[in-house]
Amino acid sequence: MKGRYKIVIPVVIAAAAVGGYLIFSKPQVATQPAKNNPVQEVDKTASENTSAAQEIASADTPDIVISKENLHKLDVPLPDKDVVEKIQAELFKNVKQEDLEKAKKTVHELHMSFESGFIYEAENWIKKYSNPNSPGWVFWEKTGTIEIPGYTEKVYNERDGKWYIQQLEGIKTIFAGKTTFVDDITRAQELIDKAVKNHDIKSLWYAHQVLHDLDYWVLNYPIQYPKGVPAPPDWKGVKTYFGTISVLD
Repeated sequence: MKGRYKIVIPVVIAAAAVGGYLIFSKPQVATQPAKNNPVQEVDKTASENTSAAQEIASADTPDIVISKENLHKLDVPLPDKDVVEKIQAELFKNVKQEDLEKAKKTVHELHMSFESGFIYEAENWIKKYSNPNSPGWVFWEKTGTIEIPGYTEKVYNERDGKWYIQQLEGIKTIFAGKTTFVDDITRAQELIDKAVKNHDIKSLWYAHQVLHDLDYWVLNYPIQYPKGVPAPPDWKGVKTYFGTISVLD
């Protein structure tokens, strides 16, 4: 393919807004709520409602042990280079260059935000959000100044679930008419929406996979790291394909 796109992976994607509150205990499997949690005991009704919502959401998000080590652990065959380049040619056709660059950058940054959330100890989404009753979910539910008595001081949150969904809506506008690709973007939006509504870390996990595939295997393929640039936090990620998107089918 002519004019291959080169992109530099940032070393750290900051998530300061969610970094200051208590790290909560995590279960081994995302679909099982943490036991003997004080917040869970105080609000039993909320826990029951959340569990019911999770059952509804689980149909298209299979069970998986959520851990940093498993983030890129999958043996799906990688897409063929010629196939990807052919899809790119069709997808990028009639898209303004400035819009294309915006789409590439936006999806990449959203992908890195999710990836760093699952990998970096400072953010540690696995411990913070594995418990559906964690007070930390408020950071996905609203922006602005947030204070959780007993857990955080006042902090300003710039990004909630709606913010991520809105960023992806802009990508859909750029590729209007490219139905299959737009449907893949919608899939990521739906997973984020489910995660927020159901306090379901599993949906965040699968949203990361969709963003990963769209970033590395469609918009920014082939990923190249210039000499001297540090590798991403989990180097295996650049050679992993989750098979979550339809545009490459």
